[in-house]
Amino acid sequence: MVVEQFIPERHYEKVCSWWEGHGWPRMPLHALPSRGYIVEDIAAGFLYSTDSAIAWMEFIVANPAAKDRDIYSGVRDLVNEIIKDATEDGYSMIFTAVRHRGLGKLYERQDFKITDSGMNLMMWTKGVE
Repeated sequence: MVVEQFIPERHYEKVCSWWEGHGWPRMPLHALPSRGYIVEDIAAGFLYSTDSAIAWMEFIVANPAAKDRDIYSGVRDLVNEIIKDATEDGYSMIFTAVRHRGLGKLYERQDFKITDSGMNLMMWTKGVE
């Protein structure tokens, strides 16, 4: 599947509807990194850069109306593109958080290792609803 650059003007509202379709809050545009990826009508995700050897892959979401086999292929290709770009940029580690069992298994097939479990993912915000 074709993985394209996430362009806020074209893709933001669509991706927000996917998050909401899964019962997740919409991520404010100003909180998303400049590196976003989308497989049209299937899945999207983001790569946060750091000033270390670690990058962070986050907010992977699939279109709730898409077929399971398309979601699997789309997310797999999306994650592969994120890994490729991160390694080309010199990152040797990519962190992510996952609760969805199927997504975790997909990550494991792409050589992600489980480091912790039973944790609460926490966020501090200021002026963000």
